[in-house]
Amino acid sequence: MIRKNIKRMTIFLIVILAIILLKNQYSSLLLQNASYGMPALIKRQNVENLFLGSSMFRQGIDILELNAAFPDKNYILAYNGNQPATEYLELKNLLENDVKIKNLYVDMYVYSAWEQPEISDEKLLLETTLSQKWSLYRTIFPTVSPESVQYLWELFITSNNELLLTWPLNYFILNRQFLDGGSLIAAEPASLSVLDNYVAPEIDSKMNSTQELYLNSLITLASNYDCNLIFVETPKYSTITNDSAYLNAMAEYCAFLENKQVSYIISDNTYNQLCISSTDYALSYTFEHNNTDYFTDAFHLSSIGKKQFTKILLSRLYPDTIIP
Repeated sequence: MIRKNIKRMTIFLIVILAIILLKNQYSSLLLQNASYGMPALIKRQNVENLFLGSSMFRQGIDILELNAAFPDKNYILAYNGNQPATEYLELKNLLENDVKIKNLYVDMYVYSAWEQPEISDEKLLLETTLSQKWSLYRTIFPTVSPESVQYLWELFITSNNELLLTWPLNYFILNRQFLDGGSLIAAEPASLSVLDNYVAPEIDSKMNSTQELYLNSLITLASNYDCNLIFVETPKYSTITNDSAYLNAMAEYCAFLENKQVSYIISDNTYNQLCISSTDYALSYTFEHNNTDYFTDAFHLSSIGKKQFTKILLSRLYPDTIIP
């Protein structure tokens, strides 16, 4: 009887282990024909304009405006809380899978570059293999600790289980919310009182060393694959753009990119307050940072703001092109 129980337990553990391995290695296959994510872009193999970033891009770049100007040439790859460390690993995954990228626009969000590496969006784990998840894990926890062991469990065992258990329904709902990676969900403006009550978050005095390392790696990787690289600051509400800590961080970010001879485009508010002189790498755009119709919170644009910003961005990036 004891031997039978041991055998049953062994079979049970083997089945569980097989399910875990299959989930972590092959879950990306579920998204090959999706309207968002890395697997769909890998299947596509070619993109002229790739916007790689966080929710700043998901709620700040309008895919319909992009496609109106340049049909079938755009893709937005955005994850909540996306940071330079994870953006590098995402870009590496695309390029190593032979995705050809002409223009690469990267989210210039200082708060993510000043933070310790972490994964804020579990959906990213659906799109990666075992080895890629391990790279993410080692990036976040280079040394072993009690916290790292708990995170290992969450990363490989519990992440996305509820989503996968109801996958047909979730996939149907999610797929209708995106087009070429761009969100189609309407975002309503916030009220003046709500926006004015936002306080700029605290931020360290300098860029996180790990994020800086991966920013360097991302720039080198883009250069090696002949991607035209441009960093983009999306508009923030005036309570953020006028904050001294935010401006100090942006000054360091701009100086970093200047030193690497990498192009970037920032708001005129940031450009003027930092007293940036005309360079070969800096470009600015004009935006109404006090217009409440344009913001859903202090960091994210409403649907109206997203449409307006995308038009402005296109006119600055392609001044000789008539934008519809």
